[in-house]
Amino acid sequence: MAPSNPFPTFAPLNSARTTYLYNPPKTNGIHPSNSVSPDLVILCAWLGALPKHILKYTSAYQSSYPSTTILLLTSHVNDFVFIPDFVQRQRLTPAAEFVRSFRKSHEQGRILLHAFSNGGGRQATQLAQAYKAATAGEVMPVDAMALDSCPGRGSFKDGTRVFLIGTPRSLMWIARPIVYFIMGMLWIWSVVFGQKNVVDRVREGLNDQGLFPKVAPRLYVYSKTDTAVLYQDVEEHAEEARKKGWSVEKVRVDGSLHVAHMMKDPDAYWGAIRGVLQRADEITQLLK
Repeated sequence: MAPSNPFPTFAPLNSARTTYLYNPPKTNGIHPSNSVSPDLVILCAWLGALPKHILKYTSAYQSSYPSTTILLLTSHVNDFVFIPDFVQRQRLTPAAEFVRSFRKSHEQGRILLHAFSNGGGRQATQLAQAYKAATAGEVMPVDAMALDSCPGRGSFKDGTRVFLIGTPRSLMWIARPIVYFIMGMLWIWSVVFGQKNVVDRVREGLNDQGLFPKVAPRLYVYSKTDTAVLYQDVEEHAEEARKKGWSVEKVRVDGSLHVAHMMKDPDAYWGAIRGVLQRADEITQLLK
């Protein structure tokens, strides 16, 4: 018996059931006239995100942009810690193939990549790598990027803070040693094999022009009160992106927590999303 689908309007794209696709109903391509609309949203959810929380974002896109296709990428703690990169990329091959097919059939369409936290950032970079492998070296054709609560840093302290966030105080006594053990093993692995840890690889990958096109403007949404991903790390990454040639906008939401900026100020959040789409459209017009 097949497991139940936590996203009723989406169809799973891979056997691991970590990638899902929403195809909108036929609407004759009609978009809201008051804004620039994405034709495809690639939504990379944060690590271990519950379906009910992810659906708040997919439902908002479906409501605001009824003709938009949504490609949803999810991940869990075991994916982040134990699943090798090459297995992750294999799982994302159907998604990469879909993006390639979508671009061929929508040459003038707008593709928005929306990633949350380091887990979503990893999904985004892995998808870009899978796309590059499937297309003999092409850069994934996104037109705009929105980075929510990411990227952070991959230090031992930062990693334990992320894994423990949201853990009830009554369970902290057992969760803390388990997280310390996992982070210790990851640190030993990186030292012994001379590899960068996964978060630092995400951080580097998001600013890799071989993975993401420099013409795609990007939006960073973050907060000083986010205790999982520090605002200084986000701002530093945004500045690195700007120096490399990306058009960057930063939106700092006062008083919000990790991946909760939309809930704190939905008007500012979705206004910023519309803004990065508008900038992408303006850049496209200039390049014609």
